[in-house]
Amino acid sequence: MSGFYSLNELRYAVFAKTVDAAVTGMRETMSTGRRRQSRIAVEYQFTESGGATRSERDEVSTDWPIPTTGTVAVQYIPGVEKASRLKGHWSWVAVYTFMGCVAWLGFLFYKLSREANEPIRRRK
Repeated sequence: MSGFYSLNELRYAVFAKTVDAAVTGMRETMSTGRRRQSRIAVEYQFTESGGATRSERDEVSTDWPIPTTGTVAVQYIPGVEKASRLKGHWSWVAVYTFMGCVAWLGFLFYKLSREANEPIRRRK
């Protein structure tokens, strides 16, 4: 799971464009899952660099700074529907978890290769 979310973060880091979007609505929602938390659903509309207009939404925590100007900065992946988010709304936890798992696997492969290359001990 952390690999999937890390690849999604990489996709935004490589392909995303940033644009100002007009806020079309905001409302408080309850998140689904084990820990039901109050969230803010921000609905926004923006025009891609190619000219297509998109209306999408993102959910953020209640401590997210509410825009006072009526616009928000949005990151989007051109040509991909439902691939946008408020700028700064990323998940570094998944990236750090994935990197930790890769480091742990690297350590285990190192230990395995050392053990596999040790000379065979003969018993008397």
